[in-house]
Amino acid sequence: MSPTPPGWYPDPDRGQDAQRWWDGKAWTSHVAEHGAVAQPGEESRNWAVIAHLSAIAALVVALTFVGPLCVYVLKADDPFVRDQATEALNFQLSALLWLAVTMLGVVFVL
Repeated sequence: MSPTPPGWYPDPDRGQDAQRWWDGKAWTSHVAEHGAVAQPGEESRNWAVIAHLSAIAALVVALTFVGPLCVYVLKADDPFVRDQATEALNFQLSALLWLAVTMLGVVFVL
């Protein structure tokens, strides 16, 4: 059985009238009343964009996962930024793994 992904879910303590943020492991203290999920603020959205675009800047040193990792560490207290940084980090690490496997395949086939 796969774990439940991070996101807003009905609050188990307050019922269907409120939602609580699930971080993938445990309930957090972030609650949205009356089922309305609070939209992330401008600063949170900016940090989420930085998490995704920082991989392009990191191409110079060929470690594209460093940017999303830094954002994840710096802004781990914001659920939206943490979720987006995790997505960016997951993609960059997957791409790095695919590149390594492809390069090994090319080296051993040629």
